[in-house]
Amino acid sequence: MSLSKILIPALVCVPLIFGGCATEKEIAKSELSYTKILKQVHQNQEYLSNNIKNESHLQDKEFLEEEINKLHESSEHVYTKLDTIKTIYKVPELSLSQLQKIYLMYNHLKDSSFCREIGKIIEDDVLDIYSEHGGIIKLNRNSLYFKTFESNVLKKDTLNNTSYNTPNEAILSLNIAFFHLHATKYNKIKSAGPSNGDWGTAFFWTHLYEEYDEFLITPIKKGKFNIDYYGGDMVMNPIPKVFDLGNFSYDTIKVE
Repeated sequence: MSLSKILIPALVCVPLIFGGCATEKEIAKSELSYTKILKQVHQNQEYLSNNIKNESHLQDKEFLEEEINKLHESSEHVYTKLDTIKTIYKVPELSLSQLQKIYLMYNHLKDSSFCREIGKIIEDDVLDIYSEHGGIIKLNRNSLYFKTFESNVLKKDTLNNTSYNTPNEAILSLNIAFFHLHATKYNKIKSAGPSNGDWGTAFFWTHLYEEYDEFLITPIKKGKFNIDYYGGDMVMNPIPKVFDLGNFSYDTIKVE
């Protein structure tokens, strides 16, 4: 759960909205001011568009819906008690940018080397008893890659092992989505989906900054993981929901 995404923006925005003790100039200078984050969100939108502008199939909503439906139906899935009909996206409900991000992720998950990259991030997280791991997803033309950032905590403490606080540097970096893991151990099948805190972050961020996109990776056994997309946008989906891409495997020998 990424509490910093809730708390830090709230701390810098509430005084401006409700006339607290901080001045507008002081807030504007803050590293995570509302203006800076909103500007970054718009830059992220342009970043996605510029990288895929020459890919006509990625601009075709009907094509993306059909392909994602096929991929979703052919995958195994894990659902938890927090997943209900009200919290799960049906493919036609997804916006074009959501479809583009999910389709790009599905395409990369066909590549064993990409799954091994995820496997390495999982292995590192399981070994780390001080925090969840996470960061941002970058895009170079059609190529996705994960950029991890250390969780933003004041000190190392095992009590932080069930949360990931996204650092300012990640929030203010070009990306198509955030990501984090639920990987305190290899079998976290009961945690395969956004937590209540994750939902809170997605809702807050969507309503304050127009849209929110995150991929959640959960190991369900050694060598196998589940991946979810969750997020929202104020135009089509002001109430964030989750879309389970499915379960995928990686070669544990090559990762080690």
